Amino acid sequence: ASFIALIFIVPIQYDTREELIKLARLIVILAVPVALYGLVQKLHGFSSFEIEYLKTGLSSEARILFAGQDYRIFSTLNSSQNFAKVMGMVGVLVLFSLREGKLNQMWWRLPGFLFFMGMAVASGSRTGVIMAVVAVLMLAVFRWKIVTLMFYLASVVALVSLILSADYLYRHNVLKDLERGLSEAVAKPGGLDYRNIQLVTLNARLRSLALLTNSDFWTPFGVGFAGRKDLLTSEGIHDVLTSFLVRMGYVPCGIGLIMLIYALSKIHRAHWRMERKSTDYRIVLFALAFAFCVVVGGMSATANLYTFPVNYFFYLFIGFGVAVGMMRRQEARLATKPARVQERPGVLMQPGRPLPA
Repeated sequence: ASFIALIFIVPIQYDTREELIKLARLIVILAVPVALYGLVQKLHGFSSFEIEYLKTGLSSEARILFAGQDYRIFSTLNSSQNFAKVMGMVGVLVLFSLREGKLNQMWWRLPGFLFFMGMAVASGSRTGVIMAVVAVLMLAVFRWKIVTLMFYLASVVALVSLILSADYLYRHNVLKDLERGLSEAVAKPGGLDYRNIQLVTLNARLRSLALLTNSDFWTPFGVGFAGRKDLLTSEGIHDVLTSFLVRMGYVPCGIGLIMLIYALSKIHRAHWRMERKSTDYRIVLFALAFAFCVVVGGMSATANLYTFPVNYFFYLFIGFGVAVGMMRRQEARLATKPARVQERPGVLMQPGRPLPA
């Protein structure tokens, strides 16, 4: 949570658009060796010191050491999930130019995007791929007011429908039956990696969402304040929505939701008033799309907002948007400030009195 300070630090440290673009470029450059090292792990397996690292239990990928567990690469990060998320997010950053007038660089941007996306797929974790797809979709949706409003409305309807049907889908193994059909369709030489079509693991997310239909989990200030911490240990929580509501309660979540709606309305209105081809427009658009994809990823992995480096990038790019807003406000203030009249030394200026020759 300490990374939330980046929302205030970025506008102070980076006061020009060029500095923000240079920082984004540095992120891409630093991600290249991370991706290449993941490729080495994929081709040659783990080295002895990486096996020793897994034995410490500091990584969730320690499960690889047990029989029957999938082999997943994690490069220099602590898990395959975070590796996939970083690759997906950086891939979108490569594909989308933050600078105006740079739309003719697809000869290297598209291959770069495909490379990072390929590494996200190779990790065996699907959340990073989903986040990248959502980010690209949001880069298109958030450009138009009517499309954005319709998308938000459809998202709310879909989320409520999923919550209400989660218990039914979980109890009747709908995802398991769907997975069986997909696995039979691709179970052939050269077919898709089975891990990338596994749906039964999403049952844990359905069970987590189904908790929202249980009144025991609806408390004013969280189950801990209500003296029901036993609910946290008896039921697994795998999505950020249920986690916030159960741990914090509906009063703080309700207030936060109102503040979020108000902030988003202000941000979108300011964004739509910008020149569509300007650098400001593109930076704010990317910040909105990036933040939304991280939240969507949190519906699959509740630790999305708490785990480095995903939380770092989340607040960093929100800081990008805040920095652009502060730059525009400062420029507007300077533009409306009246020009200062230069006075001659020793001449006292009075209102309405002409300057002596």
